Amino acid sequence: MRGLRSVTAAAISAAAVVSAAAPASAELLRSSTFQAFDSRVACGVQLKQLGGISCTSRGVPSTELDGFIELKADGPARLGERGDSPWRPGKMMRLKPGDRWRRAGVTCAIAPANRMVRCLNGGGDGFLIGPNAYKLLSSR
Repeated sequence: MRGLRSVTAAAISAAAVVSAAAPASAELLRSSTFQAFDSRVACGVQLKQLGGISCTSRGVPSTELDGFIELKADGPARLGERGDSPWRPGKMMRLKPGDRWRRAGVTCAIAPANRMVRCLNGGGDGFLIGPNAYKLLSSR
């Protein structure tokens, strides 16, 4: 009986830590697009022929067109530029701290330590993107 009590106490303690870490309003967003940081970062599922997702902010380099970071379900993220939106139509949702967005084999969430959106695919590749900066992440 004593062992059962310690296991139960440990389970209750672990549940308290998990619930304290995630805000009560945390959601799993499945919209085709989302924005964060007062619309200074925007991401969306790309049209079917392109695949994956892409995100944009002032922090992504560009010369003449809009800079973006693209990530597919497999492989590393890549930078590019384009003039037209490649996103599927849909309601733009707001990604808040604690929320996650999951589409096209990619999961994104706000990384609170550095105030950036972190997007990763199943292979562990991805990127961080904020209003004024970005960083590519590699599983290698």
